[in-house]
Amino acid sequence: MKSKINGEQSGANIFNIIGNGTNIKGDINANGDIRIDGSVIGNLNSSGKLIIGEQGHIEGETSVKIADISGNYKGKLTAAELVILRASSKFDGDLFTKKIVIEEGSIFNGTLTMEKDTTKTASPKKDN
Repeated sequence: MKSKINGEQSGANIFNIIGNGTNIKGDINANGDIRIDGSVIGNLNSSGKLIIGEQGHIEGETSVKIADISGNYKGKLTAAELVILRASSKFDGDLFTKKIVIEEGSIFNGTLTMEKDTTKTASPKKDN
């Protein structure tokens, strides 16, 4: 059940879809889950789950709670809890997460950093 805060629905049940054939250039900020079956070039921030379908493509910097990838990802991905790279996925870039599942057939090119607190490792380190 969705709850209302000040006349607006809370983000608990919000689901956003970017369909196949849709191309977006720019940044996306979402308060719920998001599914990408099209193409996004830009940064994506969500407090929920990211699903990239087999035809989906993201190029940029992403921060989410959970990422479930069947398509293509290129860039920096920070997932606070879990990343699943499905057999059809291709990942190129830097990945920061607590847990990861990589299915046989997935292509992974890049770096993987696994820590209990991904916010510490995802930020660039400053020189003193």
